[in-house]
Amino acid sequence: MSFSPQAPLSLVVGYSGGLDSTVLLHLMHRMQQRLPQLFSLSAIHVHHGLQPAADAFKSHAVAFCHGLGLPLQVM
Repeated sequence: MSFSPQAPLSLVVGYSGGLDSTVLLHLMHRMQQRLPQLFSLSAIHVHHGLQPAADAFKSHAVAFCHGLGLPLQVM
């Protein structure tokens, strides 16, 4: 795979709101800020509703992505 400024990638990070995906999204955001010509970045959060905390995870995902200025799709 090669990176070309003429054909930037569009990357989507699955974001649960947990620690692992928060660290991954934060690191990818920092990389994208330093190398914006290489890729665009957005996040996706699946609101499964299977746990009592599901609404809180959704709210956290929305707030975190908003704070980074990243597009977020909630499904």
